Amino acid sequence: MHSYLRAVGFSDIRDITQLNMVIDEIVRFSTAKTVFEDRDGRLHAEISRDFGERIGLTVCGEYDQNGMFYAEYVFPYLKGRFESSHESVVIEKHVANDSCCGACDDLRVGATLIFYLQNMAEYAVRSLQGKKRNEIRATVFSGLSKDGTVLLPVEKSEDAAEETQDEIDREQLLQAAREGDADAIEFLSEEDYDTYSMLIDRVSREDVLTIVDSYFMPNGSDCECYSILGTIQSVDRCLNRATGEEIVCLAVECNGITMDVAINAEDLVGEPREGRRFRGTIWLTGQVLFED
Repeated sequence: MHSYLRAVGFSDIRDITQLNMVIDEIVRFSTAKTVFEDRDGRLHAEISRDFGERIGLTVCGEYDQNGMFYAEYVFPYLKGRFESSHESVVIEKHVANDSCCGACDDLRVGATLIFYLQNMAEYAVRSLQGKKRNEIRATVFSGLSKDGTVLLPVEKSEDAAEETQDEIDREQLLQAAREGDADAIEFLSEEDYDTYSMLIDRVSREDVLTIVDSYFMPNGSDCECYSILGTIQSVDRCLNRATGEEIVCLAVECNGITMDVAINAEDLVGEPREGRRFRGTIWLTGQVLFED
């Protein structure tokens, strides 16, 4: 049972019988479907159904020789709206099934982001056609959350232009360090030490959430789950048409990365509004966009 079903409005699914009923509905009344044959002659299918604005479930499985569909796994999705990253992406197949994950090194986060690939079938079809992996031009991130809190914003400097330039300068230094520039590596090391010393001094007399404006950190043993803190850019609400549960969709800017996050209204503490901050744990998913 996928643990993030409730993030798209299926909090009452508690056993395989209930899940199979939903899977049958998805297969019969799909809103998107991709079928392809692999090099071993297996006929794969990726079948999706929207249950609300930009939210839904995808069932993946195989057809047998008699045209009977057998579901292998199901995952919830939120369709993102923002090209979150333009870094190169490496895609690998999961061990347990035919699903895939992607990984990209984003300088704004300073770590490798690993995400669940939403459009696996499209990628598989292109691979079978001999298309190259470097034709990926962008990644659209989205997150599903089971717990989240709305926080008030922190006071920022009035000179936004200066802050933006500092971010650009740091990104250029990180790129230089990635390429082996010794001076950039030394400068960044000294800067990190100074930042650490400042934090140690301030955290003894201030709440850490008044110091840290944004973060993007791995959470737990699942490599696709992250703890995030970011600024809410916009708020949308929609209903799951099958269950009537309300879903809150937030556009969140976190460490310079903008992405959509969906959370069940029952799991969100506080009133989300533009300019406030969202803190929570997300399952990071992504759709890769190709050159053509």
